Amino acid sequence: MFIFQERDFKAFVCIRQKISQHANSHTVYSTQTIHNDGVASNHIMTEPEVSYKPRFLQKVALLVGKVCFVIAVGSGIFLYLKIDELGANHPVSASFLASIFFFTFVGILLSIVGKADIPDLTIRTSDKK
Repeated sequence: MFIFQERDFKAFVCIRQKISQHANSHTVYSTQTIHNDGVASNHIMTEPEVSYKPRFLQKVALLVGKVCFVIAVGSGIFLYLKIDELGANHPVSASFLASIFFFTFVGILLSIVGKADIPDLTIRTSDKK
């Protein structure tokens, strides 16, 4: 149930109910609007169901993103173990810090790309020769 405010500040209520799911992946909704003055209106709407199916490279990006998180944690563990031996000002400690930063943000980026709903933008030609 939604409550909206019109420009002349008359409130109305919109009730949306799912009626049915069709085989051609469309959902039918019934919407009833009750205005402040008591006038009701009914509408039937259809909306296509959008199904998300990640492509092969998105699955690869998600997997590589998880591997990057594991490498970042491993770099953090090695930094913790080596910082007492080498000190905080040693170049190896700085490179472990840089690798933690790099692999963490690459993991975040690849996880976002792997979970994104990217449309199919392939160009299909109907010319059959």
